[in-house]
Amino acid sequence: MSSLSRFNVARSMLNDFFRSSQIISRRNLSGESSDSEQAQLENVDTFKCLNRVTLLGRATGPASLTRLENVDLASFTLVTNELRRNRSNELIKRSEFHKIQVFIPRLVQKTIQVVQKGSRVLVEGKINYNVRKGEHGNIHFTNITAENVVFITGNRMNMNKIESDSEIVEKQEQF
Repeated sequence: MSSLSRFNVARSMLNDFFRSSQIISRRNLSGESSDSEQAQLENVDTFKCLNRVTLLGRATGPASLTRLENVDLASFTLVTNELRRNRSNELIKRSEFHKIQVFIPRLVQKTIQVVQKGSRVLVEGKINYNVRKGEHGNIHFTNITAENVVFITGNRMNMNKIESDSEIVEKQEQF
């Protein structure tokens, strides 16, 4: 798959996400409601909720495999960068590091095989917040549980050795 087609797949996934994540709230347009309807609405949460994150960045290192109670877990750190200009018009680069966890069995093995330092990865998933008690108080962790992972490129060193995806296809056909 060429880099352009991988990009188109990633763009399509992002478009699908934005279309599906539109929150529609229902209103009573007449403005009139009985007391029993008001009581029911107060007790029931009628609004939709969404815990969704989409990240596109580079892996800081190879993915690691952990076995937890008969479940394999692949984890890696993804860095996202943001460029901004300050008041004196200087470019400032701000990097954020995200801990990614993959539990889906088919994605765990693929993640271990493909993700290396410098790999470009698109991750869709959920944000999880955890608190652990430490010696000096509570320690807060934020993890991203991946539901879908798109491997846009392998690591940079391997990409420099192989010029194009067509060479990869030719080598696979020889076997």
